[in-house]
Amino acid sequence: MLAQLKRLAGDSFLYALMSVSTKLIAFIMFPIYTHYILPSEYGVLGIIDGTIGILGYFVIFGTDTALAFYYFEEKDQEKKLQYVQNVMAFRLLVAVGLTVIALLAGNNLVPWLNISSKLMPFFYLSLVTLLLDSINVLALTVYRYEMRTLRVVLLTVAKMLFIAALSYILLVYWSGSIGSIVWGRIISITAVILLSGKQMLKYLKLRFDKEIWIKVLHYGAPLVPASLSFWVMGSSNRYIIAAMDNTTSVGIYVAAFQFATMISLLTYGIQMAWRPYSMQMKDHPDGKVFFAKAYTIIFTVGMFGIVLVTSVMPLVILLLDPKYQTSYQYVGFLSLASFLNFFYIIVSSGLLFAKKTKSISGILVFAAILNIGLNIALYLPFGLWGIVVSNVIAYLLTCILVFIQSQKYYHVPMQVGKMSFLFIQSVITIAVMVYLQVQNYAAWYQIFPWIYFLVSLAICRIDREFMGLKTK
Repeated sequence: MLAQLKRLAGDSFLYALMSVSTKLIAFIMFPIYTHYILPSEYGVLGIIDGTIGILGYFVIFGTDTALAFYYFEEKDQEKKLQYVQNVMAFRLLVAVGLTVIALLAGNNLVPWLNISSKLMPFFYLSLVTLLLDSINVLALTVYRYEMRTLRVVLLTVAKMLFIAALSYILLVYWSGSIGSIVWGRIISITAVILLSGKQMLKYLKLRFDKEIWIKVLHYGAPLVPASLSFWVMGSSNRYIIAAMDNTTSVGIYVAAFQFATMISLLTYGIQMAWRPYSMQMKDHPDGKVFFAKAYTIIFTVGMFGIVLVTSVMPLVILLLDPKYQTSYQYVGFLSLASFLNFFYIIVSSGLLFAKKTKSISGILVFAAILNIGLNIALYLPFGLWGIVVSNVIAYLLTCILVFIQSQKYYHVPMQVGKMSFLFIQSVITIAVMVYLQVQNYAAWYQIFPWIYFLVSLAICRIDREFMGLKTK
């Protein structure tokens, strides 16, 4: 047992290190991209990435979860490989089909994507990354199943390094446009696939076994609505902004969103380690008490991190070109939305223990529809703030509904009043900080919302949650 726990801790550390490394590379490259690329073009890149993202969900089509189930259920190594080869065949077939449809549609997609005909070739080129990533992602998935954690980490970090280096070289010496980033991605993913070596050839021996396809799709297809809902809440607002305004506004929003996702440096390691550890703790005599404390501690640390990010953004944003610097004001609340998107996974434990995953999908679909409606309704009167607020509302509602449903199957004795009070005080703190920043008050004024937030923590007596955590 001790050996397995050590392996779990070691793998969790490596995945967290991978996340920090890739985020750090992205953080370093972000000011470089925004220096060379206009907000209008960067907004187009955001729309392209969002479109490739939703196409990626159709390529995967729930086969990632299905493959995980059958790969570990099957004991015969040859049969495991057959599952991988069939899933690879399905994904490549869908990826090629979507690429052909997009190419045949041609400039008819322009009004749908709000991309000028001049920049549409970069969308077509990005479809190549969809094909290449279909191969690369599945290979990395299998390596992860085989506990080749170091291999996954090295190949993932290598890909990000290749993209960063090539994009920089192409931006400086070839073209200061998004085409440099797109070509950098294509070449880098190809290089990583080649680095995977001969084993990749086994996965690329495509199979079309009807029985396996039916089993995999029957298991994975019901999860597609949840995946699409994730995309809707995370990316659909870019299209709404472009349709109701312009791609320059999209570029400002994407810049703020990129900074906001840095909160994942705090959450990624927890997310990777949480699922297996929670499964081990669910039947422990003190399991429910542990979950109550864990929920509160994770939430408190998250709120503290978001307040910290909000307070330093006026300084951090100076890394960007001046034409992007107005985006700093949205980062705090977008970080809050990003954290809530992570936190619902934590509080969904009861539903996962009871195998009630359809409830999660239903809630996500409802939240996604609400998010679209709020984006449209709030953008015209409030601009980008309307998009930011709608995201916070949608993710907060997701957390609340998932928690309520989860409690029905695995009741965690949480002090909901304490959590609600802390959330409200955190929102007030972030709002006051942003107001002081936008109104150009002196930096030392930030001490007042900080005092307010720390006093709120003291009133909640969060320190009590850190007591009695030792669990055998």
